[in-house]
Amino acid sequence: MELAHALIDAQRWLASCSPADIDHLRSVCSDIHEAEKRLMSASETYMQRCIQRCEGLCCRNVFLGEVMGFEDFCFILVLRPECFETLFSKASRLNTMFTADCPFLMNGVGPCSLPEAVRPEVCITSFCMQTPDADAAIRAVQARFRKLSRIIRWMHFKRLFRRRIASFSA
Repeated sequence: MELAHALIDAQRWLASCSPADIDHLRSVCSDIHEAEKRLMSASETYMQRCIQRCEGLCCRNVFLGEVMGFEDFCFILVLRPECFETLFSKASRLNTMFTADCPFLMNGVGPCSLPEAVRPEVCITSFCMQTPDADAAIRAVQARFRKLSRIIRWMHFKRLFRRRIASFSA
């Protein structure tokens, strides 16, 4: 349920954002989306090896809370809000707090059912091999996710600060 709670929290938080904040988030998330597309292009041969040899092994028996969370769901929902119901139905089926197979694997084995180039950071930047041809693209995606994380934290802080000021004014 941890994953489902993170998804619900992301949806609620986004619903409470101002239109200006949503526009800012959409701009940052679009940058991540473009970086993910470039990464997918640069890592195509690595992905094929992963699919053919490992068959999604890295997506099975994982601590999902370490793979994806609130910020990843904010990213997905900003770009694809229509995915909420599907994400929620898959995430809410998990009834474990320990390791589990990723609920977003099609038929439990893959490939990933999340929209292409709209995937959590760890999912798209982790490979089970050296990836010299894709390293720059991986770093670009990671840098953009760090930027998103900083912006989300800043927005949380800004809201908290405004509430605090309002409580002193009242």
